[in-house]
Amino acid sequence: MTLQPRVNPFIILFLSIGFAWSALATGVQSGGSCLQDTFDHYITETSDGPGTGCTSVNDPNLEFTNFLFRTTSTGNVNSDVASNITVSPDNAFGFNFSGFQTVSTGDLTYYLGFDIDPAPVLTGESLSLDPPFGKVTLSLYTCLPDLPYVTTAASDDPHIYCSSTPVFDIAGQFHQIDLDTEFKLRLVNPGPGVGPDQSDFFPFPGNQGQVGILITLTLDSDDPAGVGAIGSAPSQISATPEPASLLLFGIGAAAIAARRRFAKR
Repeated sequence: MTLQPRVNPFIILFLSIGFAWSALATGVQSGGSCLQDTFDHYITETSDGPGTGCTSVNDPNLEFTNFLFRTTSTGNVNSDVASNITVSPDNAFGFNFSGFQTVSTGDLTYYLGFDIDPAPVLTGESLSLDPPFGKVTLSLYTCLPDLPYVTTAASDDPHIYCSSTPVFDIAGQFHQIDLDTEFKLRLVNPGPGVGPDQSDFFPFPGNQGQVGILITLTLDSDDPAGVGAIGSAPSQISATPEPASLLLFGIGAAAIAARRRFAKR
């Protein structure tokens, strides 16, 4: 008689759960963590405004919503699509974006937007460019209270707005962003050839809650132009202590008070 090996059913259950979890953790999902995925999926999964976006893997209180993507081009260059751009959470609280075209004829500008709806308080935003080659310009724009959302009115409207609502409302309050003058940071590689990695930081005028971020990347065909990746990350401080911190503070304060009362006896 040949003995058949027996498989522990608990091992099968454990492996099944592991495979199912891996399948769930391979892309961004509304209400879940911000994971590596394509920009079009970020648009789909975060388009319903605060409470339905994705959260930072390093701080679940930091939520990103309403991802926005557009391109404009001149000359003999094709526009790009959101599915070509990869969004990768960085080791801090922001994102790296990659997959941009290399331009050799004409100019191509990318518009990447999103809103940050934090429980922490935001103090600023950083921008990075690495490694650029050719003529490349990376700019940062911010929408701060009382118009903290980056929005577009319609697909045929070329303008981008800071708005009082997550979805553009013609009856609401809004401001058209002047892309020529209202940038907060601008990183430029003049070309030709490969330039150095660059980064800079913009401090917000006071601590902020809700913030809208718009990043523009322009590739100029005076020389073949492109970039390996761009990055953006908010800087933050905690708006309120965590419950555990409050508990420890309370215990510590009570212990100090008790010790002082004992010392007076």
